Amino acid sequence: MAPAKDRLHNLLVLLLFIGCLFVDAAAKLNTTAPCLPDQASSLLRLKASFNGDNLPSWQAATDCCHWEGVTCDMAFGRVISLDLSEFDLMSMRLDPVLFNLTSLRNLSLAYVDFSGVSLPAFGFERLTDIIYLNLSDTGFTGKIPIGIACLKNLVTIDLSGSIHPSFSSLRTLDLSCNPMLSVRLTYFPAGNNLEVLNLAGTNFSYDTPSSFGNLGSLKKLMLSTMGIDNELASLISELPALDDLQLTGSDLEKPVLSWVSNLTQLTNLLLDGYDFSKSVPTWIGRLTRLESLSIWDCSFSVPIPYQIRNLTKLAALEFYICDFSEQTMPSWIGNLTKLTSLSIYYCSLSGPIPSTIGNLIQLEELVFWDTDISGETMSQLLCF
Repeated sequence: MAPAKDRLHNLLVLLLFIGCLFVDAAAKLNTTAPCLPDQASSLLRLKASFNGDNLPSWQAATDCCHWEGVTCDMAFGRVISLDLSEFDLMSMRLDPVLFNLTSLRNLSLAYVDFSGVSLPAFGFERLTDIIYLNLSDTGFTGKIPIGIACLKNLVTIDLSGSIHPSFSSLRTLDLSCNPMLSVRLTYFPAGNNLEVLNLAGTNFSYDTPSSFGNLGSLKKLMLSTMGIDNELASLISELPALDDLQLTGSDLEKPVLSWVSNLTQLTNLLLDGYDFSKSVPTWIGRLTRLESLSIWDCSFSVPIPYQIRNLTKLAALEFYICDFSEQTMPSWIGNLTKLTSLSIYYCSLSGPIPSTIGNLIQLEELVFWDTDISGETMSQLLCF
């Protein structure tokens, strides 16, 4: 019987030990590090910058990790999220003490009334961990801080409703080449002086596309047409000062770009990443003021649109990595007598160089790079 009692005793000890482990683990799971004193101090100073007392849970000598709108990491008690969008707050300044919360990953000041207040020129660059930044409907004025551009981990920025009419000095807004950045565009007020808007390579959305119609001073626009709707396309096609348009597609996209032909004042046009194999862009021929035309990474299984020959003011024509399905260079190239630069890189053109190229007596730059074009030498064709 003794061995049986020993086994029973050992089993009970083992169960007791396992039970203690569970209790200890549960205690650890329910225990979080309290808010660090410097984090609480910074939050209380931030609270003091707001009018009234709309943050009643923010009290000294209490754990700031349990305050409204505040989230801390469990291990160290650092503030990682601050959402002040639901407290009807108002302030005459954005206190720089906010930038002491350098572990922030999410920051929302949406709907906080900062009407007429300038964003701090410096400070945002300290928030190096931030992923989400919401400054929508705040009424900030002044310049967008350059420090925001330094935030390499930033994935989403919401500026909707933030560009106050006092942003009248803003001339250039460049959010390009940020494929991981999702931008929610603001309302563009009447009377703004924006001249350059670059959204190429950036995901963007908008609440009020009608406000694009207020971009009466816009001269240069760069954006992707993926997901663009008819309303926005129509508004862009009516921008009176626009003379430089750069559009990017998705390679597989079957483009509907006929609206571009309404922009008859264009002098520069770039098309990048479109499949024109079934929809020839004949509308290009109506842009008779074009001085520069660049077509990159596009497919033309149908003939190169002969309507380009109507663009007699062209000074620069460039084709780059285009699939021409072994087409020959068209003879109408000789119509473009004002060309000073003709460049064809990595395109599947073949056959002889047309003799009409000899009409291009103003050429200063001629490049045929990695093509199958053959025939007489340039010196013979251009009578050198």
